[in-house]
Amino acid sequence: MDSLPTELLAHIFHLGLPTTLFGERIPPQLLTAVCSRWRHLIHALPEFWTDIRVHDANFTQNAADLVDQHILLSREEPLRVSLRTNDVSQRGQAHFLAVISKLLSSPVINRWLSVRLALTNTHLEMLHPFGRRAPSNVEYLELRLLQGLFVNELSRMLELRRNPPQRFRSTISFGAMPRLKTFIAERVELDVLSAPFATELTTLAFNWCLEPGFCDKLVADIQAKVSALAEAAAAEDPDAERPTTPPPLPNPALRTLRLGGPIPQLIKSSPDLRDSFLRCVTTLELVSTPAHDFRPFAGAILAMRPTLAELRLTTVLLPSLILALNGPPAAPNPQILPVFTELRTLHINTCEWSPGMTQQLSTLFPGVHTLLLRSLHFPSPTAQGRHMNATSFLLSLKSNVFPELRALHLVEMAFGLDRLVELVAARQAHAHAHAQAHVFHDANALAAQPEDESPSLSQSHDGDLRPLDMLLVVEQPPVVNISALRSLRQNLREFRMVAA
Repeated sequence: MDSLPTELLAHIFHLGLPTTLFGERIPPQLLTAVCSRWRHLIHALPEFWTDIRVHDANFTQNAADLVDQHILLSREEPLRVSLRTNDVSQRGQAHFLAVISKLLSSPVINRWLSVRLALTNTHLEMLHPFGRRAPSNVEYLELRLLQGLFVNELSRMLELRRNPPQRFRSTISFGAMPRLKTFIAERVELDVLSAPFATELTTLAFNWCLEPGFCDKLVADIQAKVSALAEAAAAEDPDAERPTTPPPLPNPALRTLRLGGPIPQLIKSSPDLRDSFLRCVTTLELVSTPAHDFRPFAGAILAMRPTLAELRLTTVLLPSLILALNGPPAAPNPQILPVFTELRTLHINTCEWSPGMTQQLSTLFPGVHTLLLRSLHFPSPTAQGRHMNATSFLLSLKSNVFPELRALHLVEMAFGLDRLVELVAARQAHAHAHAQAHVFHDANALAAQPEDESPSLSQSHDGDLRPLDMLLVVEQPPVVNISALRSLRQNLREFRMVAA
């Protein structure tokens, strides 16, 4: 290693830098402890010091000195800050205050690029004295509320008396963040002076945030922009007749929306937020959403139809969602055919699968290419005698549902390979019949044309079915049937078995 040129050694060190935001990394202090040459080289590379992480046991009396070292050696490079602690003891609070005082100083906070805070109510309250200092260059902000770690029962009782369990939200105040692109909140309410990023935000995630005031700022900023556009148009031509409707906003940047727990009221029902902020979403994720929230939120989901390409559902009541999107039979939804033609990826995790649901989902999402089903539950027999189990579930996939399916993942569900062979054979036969119908239709169309204009039609007369253009991923069963395994590999584009 001593003979390596400095440039090559620096390149090797760069290979150890995280490739994703807050990904795994080697602390630079470990590299500087190897030898003096490595220490001088690492100290001369500011990119190794831009990642400031103080997690749990790292909150010691030396933590502030380590943060100072990162701030100094990173020079003027943007900073990625990640703080996580649930130590609410007096010593833990003192260490946290020493660290945050360094990071919230005026020259340093302007260098924040990405921030991830996982703190308790006690630590969040310690941020309030710093006021509304604005990390004006931050693009990624993640806030999570943790439960406190107590040294004894008395301290736990005192904290619970001050912050009862039902008060699971807290507030963190920041100034304007015009460059914010990603905001993730879990049980924490963000309070900002304004929301200049309302049409710039690309990812928004709320997990158990009941009524975030953040949404009020979004609506206010959207309305202010509509008024500004109208005033600008009137200033250009004062004599022109005022339009009866406000000018349309440019397409918002929001592409990913994740909602966990109860959906905030403004997101469910605000037409300003729905029409000017949610209408270009391409990825929607719903986790543990109460069934009564689907009906008021259905309008927002339907507004995403032209762009929605990926839908992820975890622990939700699927019949309630389907009913909300279709509308009740007595009062059908006034929207024209609620079909999501652009949806290509559907993930369903830990949900109950009822009879007829496969066909209903296929009707709503006919263009699905990738279907991932994980830990499905099958209900007990109903009063009408209808029953769903693993066998009938596979039977429902044999019919001509999800006709564009290219990848099927069956995770945390046990299926024998023989059953999967039957599934593949049935879908293969449907695909072959569909292809033959197209050939017959094309032949009739060509026959109706004059002979000199009819191109020759080549048909394959062999009776063999083509391999199904589909990837199938399943868990490896306890006993592997070799002949079934060979059949699956021959009749599928790709077949994989993963460890349970």
